[in-house]
Amino acid sequence: MPTRASPPLGDMFTPDEKRVLRGRDQRRTRDKDRLIVRLADAFTFRRAPRRRWQPPFNCFEKAALPEVTDLFHHELPALSHSDFTKANEVMDRARSRISQDTAPAYSGLTADELVEILQTSQDVWTKDGRDRCLTAIINSIPNYAEINKFVCIGLSEIAVRLDPRTEKVTVLSRCLAQHLAVMTMVRYLRGLVSHKIDLFAADWSYDTPHQQALDSLGFKVLNACYGSQEHFTAIDDNTMLISFSIADFESILPIVSEYARPVAIIYDAYDYLINKSHSRPPPSPIWSRVRYNDSWVTIPGPPLVRRRATMIPGIGGLATQMPPCLPFYTESTGQMLDEYDVTMDLYKFDVKGLANRFELHPDIDHRPSSGDKEKQKHFVSKNSRLFVRKTEENMNKNSRPG
Repeated sequence: MPTRASPPLGDMFTPDEKRVLRGRDQRRTRDKDRLIVRLADAFTFRRAPRRRWQPPFNCFEKAALPEVTDLFHHELPALSHSDFTKANEVMDRARSRISQDTAPAYSGLTADELVEILQTSQDVWTKDGRDRCLTAIINSIPNYAEINKFVCIGLSEIAVRLDPRTEKVTVLSRCLAQHLAVMTMVRYLRGLVSHKIDLFAADWSYDTPHQQALDSLGFKVLNACYGSQEHFTAIDDNTMLISFSIADFESILPIVSEYARPVAIIYDAYDYLINKSHSRPPPSPIWSRVRYNDSWVTIPGPPLVRRRATMIPGIGGLATQMPPCLPFYTESTGQMLDEYDVTMDLYKFDVKGLANRFELHPDIDHRPSSGDKEKQKHFVSKNSRLFVRKTEENMNKNSRPG
């Protein structure tokens, strides 16, 4: 078993490639970007393989491809292009053996409809300056002047037409509010600094109308697909990274921790950071093997099942396999988070001034008839926190004995 200080890169990169990946040499930016794509492809292989297909958790069970997981596989093996090709063959085999829709994301709305929803909702959101309370988030970042871009991952689609045969539109209140909150923070920061602030977003559910609508409002939508990973190559030491609600069980920080230290991060925090009595989670297995054509093939990424299917005692049938419930965590992630302070609990953030997210648009998804009016203004998950990179002075202070 590797020591607690063991990084997850293993043998996948040569020593020189690791230096480039973790370095800050602007002359080697293209080389570094290629390495970031390789890294992100490995860590997100199960989530976003080619053809935009995302396998369900039990795909290997249904595809009769028994998976063997060694819980000590915390480091990536050396994976060549041919290794990735074989791994893709296995995933294609799994895809062919199960019922899975492979069609691209489709909301059923036009770009004009989405623009109208965003503009109407933004008028409600900003009326009488009610969104100004969100400026406290930027003001909580001492080194905000170092930010030159926002990279948002997983804000999700704004609205859908669940039945394409009707005109009825369902506006997704939390996702809409998250987009509006980002726009408020960007607008405020642009008023504080003299340099350009870019706004990027990536989400696997954005269809073409979403991309067009968001582009018209100042977002640049990045290609998050396997082989491109533009949202990861965009992240650097001058980024504010935002992933309000999906991050805890995704690979975002484990990937970013290998090559960048964003100025600030809004993230779905690991449980041990919120409750200090909890110990850090154990490093997650980051590769496993499946039997394919009478040979074992290495599949990068966190395993989707714990072990081979087992027989149910007294019945004889196969037990359903469940994916691991722990968040995805690596030693590099923990080392990175040591360099940040948790400065704000965004779930407990004072939202009194904000618009109720269920009142942003007439076609909103759900309107509670009763309940806590303040909770109806929340647009983040309970674990969402603001992480701010420690200044060099604070890092030195914390490192002093006594």
